Amino acid sequence: MKAEVKRLGSYRCELTVNGHQMILDQAPERGGDGEGANPLAHLAGALGVCKLMVAHAYCQRRGIELESAEATVEVLEVGPESKPEEVFDCQVYIRAQMSDDERVRFERALKTCHIGRIIEEPHEVRQTLHFD
Repeated sequence: MKAEVKRLGSYRCELTVNGHQMILDQAPERGGDGEGANPLAHLAGALGVCKLMVAHAYCQRRGIELESAEATVEVLEVGPESKPEEVFDCQVYIRAQMSDDERVRFERALKTCHIGRIIEEPHEVRQTLHFD
C-alpha cells in the first residue's frame, strides 16, 4: 500500500491511495479552510472502520449474521494541559445473535484490529527528506 500526498495550498492536501482521492485540511480555527477532515480525524475514522471490518470478517468466518454494526471514535485529550495525550475512545455497536462465550471471543477478535494495534504500540516511522 502506498499513499501519495500533494499540498494544494495552505493546509489543504490531496491524499491518493489505490486510485481513491480525499481532501484533508485543517478547520478554520486552526488556520485551514475546513475543506476536509484533518489527519487525526482520518485516523479516528480508520480505527472505527477497522473495528467494523474485523467484526464482519469474524462473523462471516463463523456463519454469524451480522445484522448491523456501527462505531463511533472520539479523540480525547487527557493529561496535563501543557502536554496532553490523545486517547481514542472507540464505541462499537453490534447487533448479532451470539452466546456469551461467542461475545467474549468476538471482543478478543476486535482487539486484533490493525489500526488499533498501530495506535497502541510504538511503530517506527522512517523519514527521508528530499530537496529540489
